[in-house]
Amino acid sequence: MVAVGNYALIAGQDARVDVLVLTRDVSWGQQIGEGDLGVAKAVPGQPLASIPASERAGVVGQVARSTLPAGSVLAPGQLSAQPVPGPGERLVGLPVRPGHLPARGLAAGDLVQVSPVATGTGTDTGLAPAAVEPFRARVLGVGLPDSSGVVTVDVVVGADAAAAATSAAAGQVVLVQLGPGA
Repeated sequence: MVAVGNYALIAGQDARVDVLVLTRDVSWGQQIGEGDLGVAKAVPGQPLASIPASERAGVVGQVARSTLPAGSVLAPGQLSAQPVPGPGERLVGLPVRPGHLPARGLAAGDLVQVSPVATGTGTDTGLAPAAVEPFRARVLGVGLPDSSGVVTVDVVVGADAAAAATSAAAGQVVLVQLGPGA
């Protein structure tokens, strides 16, 4: 009887609330699905923002504004109703040869500089065509290598770089990962 009373006392004082967490990794620009969401207990009134579990239906269908690891407590600023690409943006797939991107690879959300290179007779020693200047893009995803090692890197560019990105997609490019504040 004492144990039941203690449980009732402790359970009655548990003021934790149900919040949404991710059950698996979600990449930048990826739409949140029902299977991506779980529920965890959190202490209310903490300086950490969270989304109550009761708002689950409103979260499904939104997109991640950054790459979010599994187990993350979701906060309102991490999600957007805006799909990727958004207004004024274009999604372009760039075929990238081995050695033309960082060896550690790229991930969704990485900021890159795309530098077109001229094609030569089997070497990449030519200069980039004057008509296509380097431009910046945000990586949305990286495909698996094909039989020759070429990977398709999906990038999002602004409308101002769409023509350059389209031209770059038809030729060879080098992707340079940029750091914060670049």
